[in-house]
Amino acid sequence: MENMVKLQMRKVPYTNSEGKEKIATNFFVMCGNVQVPIEVKYFKNDDGVDLNYNGRKTVMESYAEVLPPKDTSANPQSKKSSESK
Repeated sequence: MENMVKLQMRKVPYTNSEGKEKIATNFFVMCGNVQVPIEVKYFKNDDGVDLNYNGRKTVMESYAEVLPPKDTSANPQSKKSSESK
């Protein structure tokens, strides 16, 4: 059996605390048949900023395979609850 590890990402829209529409990038490592979420960590320096954060995120984006948007309409839980009513 071949051990495959893939880096994947998904762009997800969200509204921040100020009410502005933004796009988040979620990263995952696919290990065999298991999708494990990972985070590009923000490390603050003495001034409270991380000068290398954007560079690390850009490298991750350049290597990651893009996942399709998550389909929320295919949620089997919501389908079951509507059928039982």
